[in-house]
Amino acid sequence: MPDYFNREPIAHKMCELIANAAAKDISPVVLDGPWGSGKTVHAKRMAEILNSDKYKDDVKCVYWNAASSDFAQNPLPMFMSALYQNTDQDNRSLFSQQGFVMCKGAFVGAVMNLANQLCKGYLKVDVEGVKQAADVGAKQSDLDSDEEKQFEEFLKEAGDETQRIQAAVKLLNLVRGEKQLIVIIDELDRCRPDFALKMLECIKHLFTAPTCKFILVMNKNSMASSVQHLYGLDKLSSKLYLNKYIKWEFQLPHTTIAGFNKANCAYQYFYNMMNKAGFLETANNKLVQVFMARVVEVKEFSLREVEKLVGTFNFIEISREKDSARRDGVSELLKVFVACLKTIDSNMVMTLSMKQASVDMVLQCVGLGMPTERHFDKQEIHIRRLISAALEVYLAKEGDLEDIYDKYISEYSYSFVHHDVNQFRSCLSYCSFMK
Repeated sequence: MPDYFNREPIAHKMCELIANAAAKDISPVVLDGPWGSGKTVHAKRMAEILNSDKYKDDVKCVYWNAASSDFAQNPLPMFMSALYQNTDQDNRSLFSQQGFVMCKGAFVGAVMNLANQLCKGYLKVDVEGVKQAADVGAKQSDLDSDEEKQFEEFLKEAGDETQRIQAAVKLLNLVRGEKQLIVIIDELDRCRPDFALKMLECIKHLFTAPTCKFILVMNKNSMASSVQHLYGLDKLSSKLYLNKYIKWEFQLPHTTIAGFNKANCAYQYFYNMMNKAGFLETANNKLVQVFMARVVEVKEFSLREVEKLVGTFNFIEISREKDSARRDGVSELLKVFVACLKTIDSNMVMTLSMKQASVDMVLQCVGLGMPTERHFDKQEIHIRRLISAALEVYLAKEGDLEDIYDKYISEYSYSFVHHDVNQFRSCLSYCSFMK
């Protein structure tokens, strides 16, 4: 993604601070920001910088998207899998041995089943190699009752949390080699709440490792709400609990040194995403541009909401009948309007499709309330009138249609009333059942 927020200088400054060997008491660091503010883009850019030529001799950075693994009950094996993928080839064998010290002697049956699942599902280890080692061990010893008891004790010991943490510390050392290891754990706020908190609790003992630093990317308010929900704490106690795991915080800014602000960035993101999706004509439509600039400012669209909007617009496009593929200023405006309405309040789309909403209610929803509430320029007033007309025609009762048609045909055109409003009706129909 282009650097719409001009955060590149901020990313470099953060990397300099975190990679500084003298900054020993800084981990874990939280990169905090609201949903849809571009935290993931920023975190990935930091990972690129830390793995660049500038730091490659002193730092190794591992980026892990925790949300991609929150289907698992235990986050620690998933985290270890991410570390394994970033381990040098020369150390992978040691990594496997440390993870599977149980694969020796005659523990062929049960251990191979367990090893096969762990190797294949979590660490992507060569299962055949483990099997061969177990076969050799099986030939060298016979299994008797004492060994069965030892095996039971070993399984009990292997399940002990302390043993796993100690093994994890050793594995971290294998990953980093002679360098400082910086681990970026992203999307914690998008994980299952229990998975995210268990992740913090599992790796809290690793936070103090002198040659390893952690960057936790999250919406801190959302994480505090998860603590509140899972443990039944009040709001203040939840924040205090979460702060136990945090030493430093960075807040991702919206307004940057280049003078960009959130609304400008969201609009530019919309424009570029529409072009990338093949909707160049729509993105360059003057009515659409003025409307979107107003909406993203008034409704404070996040980048994630922009992505949802463009996805909804794409759904509308692929759902339309081919013979209604006409593109002009008003038609494109009305389609983008429906996509915006769906993004802002999907329930409003359903209400409108059932003709239970008023014109003013819908206009207020997308930030086009009465002109007296905010300053509107001439283009915005024109757009508001177009959308109002389409809504009024759509919401009209059967007996009032002729009068409304006459009213708007004299003001606009036959095409507007009989084509654009019909297309608007179809867009609403497509989106009304989509969550």
